[in-house]
Amino acid sequence: MIKYTTQTEKEYNKSDVLELIEKLDRHFVPPLSSRVNLEEYANKLDKFASMILAFSESGKLIGMIAFYNNNQSDKIAYITYLGVLPAFQGNGIANYLLKDCISKCKDKGMNFILVETWENNENVIHLYKKKGFKLVNKVADRNNTKSIKLELEL
Repeated sequence: MIKYTTQTEKEYNKSDVLELIEKLDRHFVPPLSSRVNLEEYANKLDKFASMILAFSESGKLIGMIAFYNNNQSDKIAYITYLGVLPAFQGNGIANYLLKDCISKCKDKGMNFILVETWENNENVIHLYKKKGFKLVNKVADRNNTKSIKLELEL
């Protein structure tokens, strides 16, 4: 059984979040560590982002979604991180995390949720589209890698 919790419940410690981000780093193309310092990124998420975390039966952190839903002037939320350990993928965990994120953003009065991901990240793009996200545009990033921006109108 998977247990879900929100960051406000503080049933985790920052080192667990950093450990998860480090374990999933090589599964991002390009790796997240090629763009940010992972420890600083985990600290930033802990301090400023809302997070929904998934734990295994044994209490191990196995997945999370991190998002910013505090832009009350523009009413736009932004998903900055979504990841589930490979051994637990295919069980609907990312789907649940995204669904709960959407619900929390609606509760905060957001009108849109934005997300940017790499063009070749087909599994997560499919998930976002399944939840109603629409393609906004494609952008050529560093090293001519293409990313896409998606948005969901709430």
